[in-house]
Amino acid sequence: MSYKRSPVATIVCLALALMLLSEGSVAADAIRDQQHERLGFLVGAWNTSHSIPSGDGETRVVKGKAVIEWSVGSSWLLHEFEADFPGRGQVFMTTLMNYSPPKKMYNFYMFDHFGGEAGAFYGDWNSENELILTASFTEEDGSTSYQRMTLKPISTDEIWILRAFSDDGESYHFEAKGVYTRQPER
Repeated sequence: MSYKRSPVATIVCLALALMLLSEGSVAADAIRDQQHERLGFLVGAWNTSHSIPSGDGETRVVKGKAVIEWSVGSSWLLHEFEADFPGRGQVFMTTLMNYSPPKKMYNFYMFDHFGGEAGAFYGDWNSENELILTASFTEEDGSTSYQRMTLKPISTDEIWILRAFSDDGESYHFEAKGVYTRQPER
């Protein structure tokens, strides 16, 4: 699979940027500082491998590709991901990420092009050099579910992205692990 920017991803990125501009947060967050620079480890072209637990107790490994680059005034990271997921087919995901000085937290806006899942995650670094981001979602039945995304730089050429879910926002389960390995420069 070779990575190419999806027209849908570009449209979603532009729509997200316009939405954020209309809320005034891009202008307020456009100051690039040391907190933004801490995100620099994410920039690059990546081969991805996601280990995802399945209902039958097995773990499935899904291979993909991602490109992460500075965008929207060089203060936001644009992350575009694609992979073939068993039972779902080709999945594209777009995220925008930055640091908001007024809010003193990182923002991570995600859109899954397959299922239309959108979410806004917020958080900060912990003492173990992991960026912990959380989000809450209202389900179709009116209940609330929670997700936690952990971004962990392992080296300059490897990043782990862990995703966990919760019904109460306290105890998390069903962790999916993504390993991003930097593609060799051409």
